[in-house]
Amino acid sequence: MKLDKWTRSRYSPTLPLGDNSSQITGSKRHIALSRKAATEGTVLLKNEENTLPLKKGTKLAIFGIAQFDYVRGGGGSGEVYCEYTKNIYEALREKDDRIKLFHKLSFYYQNAVLAQYEEGKLCGSLSEVELPDDLLKEASDFTDTALITLCRYSTEGEDHLS
Repeated sequence: MKLDKWTRSRYSPTLPLGDNSSQITGSKRHIALSRKAATEGTVLLKNEENTLPLKKGTKLAIFGIAQFDYVRGGGGSGEVYCEYTKNIYEALREKDDRIKLFHKLSFYYQNAVLAQYEEGKLCGSLSEVELPDDLLKEASDFTDTALITLCRYSTEGEDHLS
């Protein structure tokens, strides 16, 4: 029995196919469903003292390389097709009418991420960086509200947490 019709390379780039060979994950319908699922399904912390949503005028410092080193899926069979992605910093920057970001801290992380990419490290496998004491003090003076980002990347045979 010949199974050539199931050869993955015949469908490169490997996009999921729906009825009549329509693209599923890049469709507007799928994007809307994904956003709804993310909105309704994201529960990461107990909302004590009504911390969320952040109040208008909140000053926020974002910590961690994951604000830029955004993993949208995993490796191997966990790889997903996305028409577009936004990292955490980009998404929060769009809310500058509501919150004020401590950009200097984010730029420090962005430069650290770019430097590790230039060294040949891959998305999801970067090392967290140490902050200079003076930058940490500036962040502390700027705000008492912090967002700490974590990145987890999995692929066949390995798992990374940074």
